[in-house]
Amino acid sequence: MSPLTLLERLQSKQTQNKKTGADTCLLLDVSGSMAGFLPSGKTKIDSLKEVIQDFSGVRQFSFSDECEEAPPTDARGGTNMAEAFYTVKRAGLRRCVLVTDGLPDSAQAALEAVSGLSVNIIYVGPLPAPQFLRDLALRTKSAFSVESFTATKELKSTIRLLLEKK
Repeated sequence: MSPLTLLERLQSKQTQNKKTGADTCLLLDVSGSMAGFLPSGKTKIDSLKEVIQDFSGVRQFSFSDECEEAPPTDARGGTNMAEAFYTVKRAGLRRCVLVTDGLPDSAQAALEAVSGLSVNIIYVGPLPAPQFLRDLALRTKSAFSVESFTATKELKSTIRLLLEKK
């Protein structure tokens, strides 16, 4: 069984779209790979900071080796996705939109840690997208989307739709 496409999930919920709930956040990968450059000459982390400016009213968690409730500043460290999921849950949140360009340090730990969360995933890395992210979408019965930092307007629209969906 494959996860529903982003479009299918959004269409099935379009009548339920509401403002972002208090239990929803952005979970942003700021690992070292986000320092990489895009064809535009910008780094991925700079593009991420630009994209999320429109979401200042949404709780934002940035993660690499650790996770903190703060907008992204710089790219550093590994991809401790498990710690990110635990941090979001300790903050009392149950839904998040994960923006990532890669794999977690430990896929098994991340899959265990995600229990109890609804995680809509936006992958912004090189193709093909990692199978792990598809597995994560299946585990959480959530949306999975492959986007590009070069299409900023479309990426912002996808984030907005995922934040609004229930």
